[in-house]
Amino acid sequence: MPADDDPRVQNAVTLASGVPRPDLAALRAACRDGPDALERLSIVAVSPQLRAAAQALASIADADRSFAEGLLAAVATPRPSPPTLDVVWTGPTASSTTHRLTPAVVTGLVSEARARLLLVSYAVRDVTAVATALRSAAARGVEIVLVLERPDDNASYSAPRLALRDIPALRLAWPAEERPAGASLHAKILVVDDAAALVGSANLTDSAMTRNIECGLLVRGGPHAARLWEHVLGLRDAGVLRPV
Repeated sequence: MPADDDPRVQNAVTLASGVPRPDLAALRAACRDGPDALERLSIVAVSPQLRAAAQALASIADADRSFAEGLLAAVATPRPSPPTLDVVWTGPTASSTTHRLTPAVVTGLVSEARARLLLVSYAVRDVTAVATALRSAAARGVEIVLVLERPDDNASYSAPRLALRDIPALRLAWPAEERPAGASLHAKILVVDDAAALVGSANLTDSAMTRNIECGLLVRGGPHAARLWEHVLGLRDAGVLRPV
């Protein structure tokens, strides 16, 4: 078996990484069939990247076909992009130009949703732009889950009992009997599909969208969006959050 630090292996990794994705199926098939098939592919392939990668893998497969197959599989498997972070602000501007504005991010995220959307908030008002984006999401078949605070469950809460009432959604509440005395449903989270999540201080109100100083982090990529879904739906399955 060739060693990982074998120059032939390093060369094959470099060349296979440059093969156009549509050509990878032919390279995989030849790798499975062995060095003779790889040699043939290195002669007849149209793509110069494919020819070079086939030639490099042929010398490895000649020594150990299974090692060559495993090497190609490792190189050709798409690697998830690392998560990216953006800072999202509401409020006065500063000299920094590295931030994004809360209302644009919220409506933009809702507009991106294609499968499912989770919105968790404490104070909620019918912010026009957000409500319009949510209605559009529902119309294109997005599954919407709303987890909102209610005066029924929190005596100190004074916002409307049923905000966003015209949005088709699964609505979950944290009933008073399931929470410690004086506790609030205080998280502010927006999760779109399993792709992006905004977590911060801003409620879904005009003040939080336009006047207050609010801050959040927008995370794209990585496992974080899916894990937020898992936690909230796990609370539902455990009966802590209940449909209303």
